[in-house]
Amino acid sequence: MKLLIFGSSGQLGKSIIKQLNQYQIDAVCLNSKQLNITDKRQVANKINKICPDLVINTAAYTNVDKAEEFFESAYRVNCSGPENIVDACKAKLIPIIHVSTDYVFDGLQTSPYKPTDITNPISIYGKSKLAGENFINNYDQGFIIRTSWLFSEFNSNFYKTMLNLANHKREIRVVNDEIGCPTYAGDLAEAILKLALGIISENLSSNIYHFAGDKQCTWYDFAKFILNESYAQKKIKTLPEVIPVTSEEFHNKFSIRPKFSALDSTKLCSQLAINSSKWEEAIFKLLLV
Repeated sequence: MKLLIFGSSGQLGKSIIKQLNQYQIDAVCLNSKQLNITDKRQVANKINKICPDLVINTAAYTNVDKAEEFFESAYRVNCSGPENIVDACKAKLIPIIHVSTDYVFDGLQTSPYKPTDITNPISIYGKSKLAGENFINNYDQGFIIRTSWLFSEFNSNFYKTMLNLANHKREIRVVNDEIGCPTYAGDLAEAILKLALGIISENLSSNIYHFAGDKQCTWYDFAKFILNESYAQKKIKTLPEVIPVTSEEFHNKFSIRPKFSALDSTKLCSQLAINSSKWEEAIFKLLLV
């Protein structure tokens, strides 16, 4: 099997690449400098040249705050990009796995969102991601995996930010009124590759799935866990005080985020016989490196 992976320089792209050898999968991995998914001709030429068995799109405009101001850029990457990929794959019936987000929901629910729940994004970021989903969902060979609160050993993310702040600050302010499921990018990468194998070998019907952490928490809870374990394993010299704040206090005036965006991963985990992301175990493992 040959994969074509867009967004290879992101933390999820790097996590997928890290596991390719384990699954004995060949892949062409392209970052945004090597291929701009908003360029329709570039995308079509590359897919026609490589002729992959399956395309994985992890490329996205993910800056939630900046998306409110630079909405055209967010829509180009998150909406036009997936549209270009679908258009190029249709002629050869190449399956696509597209990664989306918990921010397609409004956060008004009190139980974890299932793939079948009604979407109602409240931010430009969420709206642009849902617009991209629509192109994937209307393609017979399109598969969507929504995830949330990604962290890993790669690039910038909440886990690494907390460790960096702990070395420079005595107090860290963290939002305590947004609830979600932290997800280790390595676990998501494994789920994506197993789904890819299933699509190729079993000819699965296109669908929408969720894959996220096994336990829901607030950003404050997540920060406390990271810092307490980091201090216990002597990865940081001092334990800063973590101060809970509201999202209104913390985010800029343009930022709108769902207050509750926990995802129910049951459907995908049952189909692939895997577990949802055990994010606490992932933190332990990352701190041992």
